[in-house]
Amino acid sequence: MLDLFDGKRRYLIPLFQRPYVWTEERQWAPLWEDIVRQASLAAGGAHEEPPHFIGAVVINQVRTFGNQVPAHEVIDGQQRLTTFQVLLAAIRDVAQVEGAADVASELSPYTANKGMMEHPDVERFKLWPTIKDQPAFTAVVSLGSQSAVEAQYPAVYKRKVLQPRERLVEAYLFFTRALRSYLDDAEEDRTTALHAVFEALRRRLQLVTIELSGNDDPQVIFETLNARGEPLLASDLLRNYVFLRAARNKEDVSGLHKQYWAPFDEEADDLQDAKSKRFWQVQERQGRSLRPRIDLFLQHFLAFKTEQEPNVTRLFHDYQRWIREKNPFPSVEAELVDVTRCANAFRRLLRPDPSTRLGALAVRLRDMDTSTVYPLMLALLMRQELPEVEFAGIATDIESFLIRRLVCGRTTKAYNRYFLQLTREVKALVGVDRAAFQSLLLAGEGTSVDWPDDAEFQRALQDRPLYMELRASRLEMLLRALDEALRTAKTEKVTVDGDLSIEHVMPQQWEANWPLSKAAVAKAGGHEEAEQKRDVLVHTLGNLTLLTQELNASVSNGPYVDKQKHITANSALRMNTYFQTEAEWDEDGIRKRGEMLAMLATKLWPKPRIA
Repeated sequence: MLDLFDGKRRYLIPLFQRPYVWTEERQWAPLWEDIVRQASLAAGGAHEEPPHFIGAVVINQVRTFGNQVPAHEVIDGQQRLTTFQVLLAAIRDVAQVEGAADVASELSPYTANKGMMEHPDVERFKLWPTIKDQPAFTAVVSLGSQSAVEAQYPAVYKRKVLQPRERLVEAYLFFTRALRSYLDDAEEDRTTALHAVFEALRRRLQLVTIELSGNDDPQVIFETLNARGEPLLASDLLRNYVFLRAARNKEDVSGLHKQYWAPFDEEADDLQDAKSKRFWQVQERQGRSLRPRIDLFLQHFLAFKTEQEPNVTRLFHDYQRWIREKNPFPSVEAELVDVTRCANAFRRLLRPDPSTRLGALAVRLRDMDTSTVYPLMLALLMRQELPEVEFAGIATDIESFLIRRLVCGRTTKAYNRYFLQLTREVKALVGVDRAAFQSLLLAGEGTSVDWPDDAEFQRALQDRPLYMELRASRLEMLLRALDEALRTAKTEKVTVDGDLSIEHVMPQQWEANWPLSKAAVAKAGGHEEAEQKRDVLVHTLGNLTLLTQELNASVSNGPYVDKQKHITANSALRMNTYFQTEAEWDEDGIRKRGEMLAMLATKLWPKPRIA
């Protein structure tokens, strides 16, 4: 990548091309993840790993005269080139602040031209963007620090909402913050980590440059490169690779395809999927991205098999290398048998039956957006000797582990490595049962992988403002699970049609209809202190429930006497029968209900005692 900007040269973005449009979710974050992965490989001395391909650019040489800096017009790839310049400026500026002057000085020649120029104020920049982007681009590349950029483009709030800055400024700030976060979490010292990032830029990120000749029509080439063809999925490449090997082995390609691969192309089996025609092509959200189910399956299948985290942008290449280096199957048919067995198991996670223990866990994993556990689930589901009752217990333990950590505010940063470690350990067990699995989970030490105990879990449920700390889908999942746990054999099964929403029994805006009592003020040590405590308490579990959206809107911020009447008369949820006997609702009522729900959660998501 650095070779693009080596020496005295300029890249000119034609004025008629669109301005900078890349975003964090679609481009910056995936690019940064690629850089971090390559930096980790560089730090680990993995010289045999192939470099990472980051795309192509098409350029056309521009005639220059006198002292003008040699220049190329960018026909395709202007968003990529612009991002590279912003990225290099961000790393250079962070390196300078971190005291890594060697890295900063090495990067400086790749962001600015030096020497004699016809128009130094313009030609000193390696890239010259469209008119709209020029002010922001020159600022982030030349100001020299994050603080200087933020001073020129300060944060602006409207109605307490942060307004977006110029897109190029946002890109610069994203990369500076991402790099600082990487340095904070790095196992080695910060300077060594910076050197690893520089090494990734210098040697491990590669792209193709296509330079046009005098007879080429730039517009025709641009239109051809950006034709609206369907992109190839990793699964498309893998399918071709598998059946090419089958043909070379003289296996029955047609028979293998019909028996094993055709199900991946079958019609959707439910109304939700019918819009996309094929079950395995439906887009599923995982983290920030939407990807076809079949590619998600291949990612987790490969992680389960290799016990390593695959690079999602190189899924096919990682699969190909695994087959080539490990030769794990005696034939292509044996490979397809294994793939389809795992695919059938993975399908149970994608389309779960909530009435089963596996289905309930799968639904909650989706609500928690915790797909890093999928390779472990495949390892367990592939153990055919595992009795159903033992599997149900293990599912409860996995759910308990995740939910206790979620409620207690634990980090998820180590989950990728940790669940791959558990996958490896489960595969190594001669016999799997719940006791053996619990021993593996209980062995985790430190807040990155521990299993919070009952006391901490109950404190968090009662005291933490979970409404403010948890994503709405996760908090709703927690409340739904508690409501289900309140049901008994004598209770009718209730199905709620439509969405539920989270309701504060004592509203967030409590001042008008919910005055503080003298006892509460005295107990808190003053009126202001009592207000502050209540502002936290209203967001705790004891004050939260689920209502239909229509009922939620009707009760709003009214007094408790009205809320109680509407909730008990209209809600069919078992959780809301609690309010039938509560004549008043204040701090003591919230704490009492919070304690009850905390005890229920501890039974629902138990942690075994260490023998």
